[in-house]
Formats: sequence, structure tokens, C-alpha cells
Amino acid sequence: MAQGQQEQVDSNLRILYAAVVLVIIILLSWFFGKEYIVRTVFFLRRMEIDLLFAALMPISHLLHFLHLPSFSLSSLYQWQSYLTSPALSPSDVSLATVGTVSQTVGRYLSFPFAIILIGMSAFMYYKHKGLRFVKVYNMKSLRAAEVSNWPQITPIVKLNLVKQDINKGPWAMSQTPLEFGEKHNLVYPKKEKGVMGWSLDHGAAAREFTMQLGQRWIDPEKLPIHVQALFVVFVACANKQRNVADDLLKQIARSARTTGQLDFTGVSELVKKYKKSSVVKWASSRHSYVLTIMATLITAARTIGVVATADFLWLKPVDRRLWYMLNSVGRQTVVTEVAGPFAHWLAEKRVGRSLAAPMVKEAVIAMEVAITETLYVAEGDEWQVDAV
Repeated sequence: MAQGQQEQVDSNLRILYAAVVLVIIILLSWFFGKEYIVRTVFFLRRMEIDLLFAALMPISHLLHFLHLPSFSLSSLYQWQSYLTSPALSPSDVSLATVGTVSQTVGRYLSFPFAIILIGMSAFMYYKHKGLRFVKVYNMKSLRAAEVSNWPQITPIVKLNLVKQDINKGPWAMSQTPLEFGEKHNLVYPKKEKGVMGWSLDHGAAAREFTMQLGQRWIDPEKLPIHVQALFVVFVACANKQRNVADDLLKQIARSARTTGQLDFTGVSELVKKYKKSSVVKWASSRHSYVLTIMATLITAARTIGVVATADFLWLKPVDRRLWYMLNSVGRQTVVTEVAGPFAHWLAEKRVGRSLAAPMVKEAVIAMEVAITETLYVAEGDEWQVDAV
């Protein structure tokens, strides 16, 4: 504790010594350089007085013309006469005189400086970027305001998805394994060891997942036009032509608002250009189905950066299966609605070549695991889940 007090005393002494040294320097400067100091200070004061007269005289005349109280400039006149007097000798001027003239001129300078500072403050206040964020938006108005910057959201700008049933319509969320199983009659309740649970019909599940595989890959020009558009986007990105992909995506997205129909103008010509790309030949030699090739193409497209499925939001109501196939690429968990083609895609990637025979066994296994781990709740007993 004594050491701390000693350090505080030493710090205070250093400040005192510095102040004493500063005073000594000022006194020595005044003693040896008084004439130079006075000449410099008086020159600056004369300039300031001239500027004050130039600024205040018009104001004084205006106030006098309007018969309003005006301010007196007599002190400035006196000091102007003193500073411009031929008889003025800097060596005879006292420090008090220098202080008095500086104080007098400073009082007058405070008025124009105050006006300037007020003007600058007003300018900064109204021009500051932070003050532009004063408008309150709701989700609808925010979408309308930002759609020009983010045309990808155009398909849903006029929709109120919050009030729609999340399990119905073209924008419905993905189905859980149990919902998918119940819809396609793949699951049934089963009592095991006195406990009710869910069981999977393996044969029916395998058939359903096989049906998900969809169209075989033949020729890009024979694909549906919306698939051709995404084919162009992915191959263009893979060939480091991101501008082509971005322009096409914006064109399609904007058309959802202006015409109600998606604008695929120019897609056919671009397909002819990109179908001979090496990445297409490479992908088609390793995959047999449209969905699996498109999954590989979006993976190749992402080698140059982010290619998010949100960039083609319009695809979901147009081709739900392709949307979820592409949306599942890179995710930890695959959507059940595309579990079949995704399992087949992984199998083709593993063997490194195209497979015509459906490889959906892993999808069936994953479906069974998900179903058996789902709590069985009898119809009408949903209240038990909420009460837990």
C-alpha cells in the first residue's frame, strides 16, 4: 500500500514539474523574444479585425435600417487604430495589453464562429447517414422497398405466406418422414413389447423412392424449359461466367412480377452453347438421372462461390422435387420428398459412374430409422403431447 501511495506522489510531482517548466519556457520566450511575439500576435489580430468589419458591418447597417438594436463596434475601432498606429513600438507593449486586445477581438469573433458552428451542426444533423433510417417498415412494405435490390424475392412479394397454412399449397414446407409416410401409405402403427409405435412398409417405400428418381438424362435440349434455365445457370458458373448466370436469374425472377409468367427468353440458345461444356460431359458420364446430374452441376457451380437456392425461389412452386433436390445438396439432413434421388446420387458419386438401376436402399433404411424414432400418438390424443 505504501508503494502505491509513493507512485501516486511521484505522478503528481511529475505533473507539477512539467507545469513549472512550461511557465519558465513562456517567461523566457517573452523576455528574449517579446518583440517577435508581439508583432506576430498583433498581425493576426489586425487580420481578424478586418474580417470582423467585413462580416459585421453589413449586419449592423441592416439592423440600423430596420430600427432594431445593433451592436457596438467602438472597441474594435479603438484597437484597430492602436494596432495600425505608426507610433506603436512592440518593445513597449506589456503582456497585459496583448491579453486585452486578444480578449476583445475574441468576444466579437465568438458571434460569427457560433453561426458557423450552428450551420455545420445542422448540416451534419440532416446529412448524417444514420438519420436516414427513420422510416418504419413492416414485412410487406420492406419487401416492396427492397425488391429492386433483390429481384430474387419477386415471386413472393405480393404473397402473405405468414397467414397461409405451412402444410398446404405450392409454398408448403417440406414433409416430415411421418407425414410423407402417412400421405403415401408407407407407415402403419405396430405394437411391440406392449408399446405402440410406427413401422415402415419397406417394399412400398422402395417403390415410392424409386418413383422419385424421375426422368432419365438424355439431352439438355429435351428438358423442361425451367430445368434448361437452371442447367445454363449452373454450367455458366462452373465455367466462371457468373455474369451470364446472374443476368438470367434476375430476368426470370423479375418476370414473375411484371407478366405473371416466367421469362425464359434466350435459354434455348444458351443451352446449345453450354451443352458441349466439359463439365456437362463429365457429369453425364457419372449420373443417369436429371435430378442427380443437376445436383452435381450445382455442386460444380459452387466452386466459384455461393449459388443459393434462394436465387431461384420461383422454382419451388414450379418443380417442387427439383427445388428440394437442389436445396438438400450440402445439407446435413435430406428432405424425405427427395430421399430416393439423393440416395441414388450418393451411390453414383461413390462408384464414380452412372447407375441406371435405382439405388434407394439407404433411403429406405434412413426412413425406417426416422419412423421408428417418432413418438406414436393416437388420433385424438394430441393433447398428451402438449401436456408433456
